[in-house]
Amino acid sequence: MDKRGKKAYMTIEAALVFPIVLSGIIFVIYLGFYLYNASVIRQMSYIAALRGSQLTQANSSQIKKYVEEQLQQLGKEKILGEGELVQDIVISFNEIKVKVEMKMEVPLMEGIPFVNRLWRIESEAKAGRINPVGIIRGVRKINESKISE
Repeated sequence: MDKRGKKAYMTIEAALVFPIVLSGIIFVIYLGFYLYNASVIRQMSYIAALRGSQLTQANSSQIKKYVEEQLQQLGKEKILGEGELVQDIVISFNEIKVKVEMKMEVPLMEGIPFVNRLWRIESEAKAGRINPVGIIRGVRKINESKISE
């Protein structure tokens, strides 16, 4: 075997190892996108629920519209990559629940069997609603009943 044949094995090894290393680097980049989006979505859902809970004099439809506007404003230009945001807002007497879901598509996962191309991010936040007028009236009723006894 001549010298050229002995040195060619490095080229073959590099041709086999390079795609694996490159795929790993790209996977780590998409994993960073996923973690960033999960953090942004968690923050969006909590802030929107908290801001909606601070509307004390509004009815449910006004609160729902306000929370939807807040979600759009908070998520605008912050979400990385392609994905559809699905939001579910539930308003009850004493709390607001905001659930946001996103399916993030990972384009390089197409040819890999048994691997899902869509990574799902889901966050649910709750914020309690307080009616200050109702609380004050309730405290007054309690105090009046104690005085009359």
